[in-house]
Amino acid sequence: MNINISPELERRFRAALLFDSNQSPDNVVALLIQKYITDVLTKEIKTATLDLSNSNTSQTILKHSSSNYKAIDRINRVAQNPHQINHQILKAFFIVEDNGIASKTKMEKYFLENKTNPSWNSWTFENNFAQMLCDDGNSHGHYFDCCNDVVKLFPKVENDIRKYQSYFK
Repeated sequence: MNINISPELERRFRAALLFDSNQSPDNVVALLIQKYITDVLTKEIKTATLDLSNSNTSQTILKHSSSNYKAIDRINRVAQNPHQINHQILKAFFIVEDNGIASKTKMEKYFLENKTNPSWNSWTFENNFAQMLCDDGNSHGHYFDCCNDVVKLFPKVENDIRKYQSYFK
């Protein structure tokens, strides 16, 4: 692949690389391309997954995903992996919920008091909780709806998630 960019953009790119000595130009470009692909496919093809089993890209086909929501596609794996942050956040929800409603503050408190990784902190909770509020980009999937301190399971995935509730107790 040969990419043509303006000399000014290339100059600024190389200057930025000086601040991040851990990255080569090829690595940065590869990361940007991966992010671009993820963003475009997530936005434009919400109901499909890309089948790259055939290396001939002209024959790449789209096949429908099992659902429109990442949470439904991922809940089985999340439930069975208690070391994952999203498992721990769901567990916090199920522990503190009352009649389908949980306090985000209480969830975070439970998460921090029962964390399985000593490096996890409030930022870890906040960042990952935010990724569980939508299906965009590299998020965990849309598990929750949240308004102020009130957290509920996202209605479109609630029944599927509740099937796995016993894994989080």
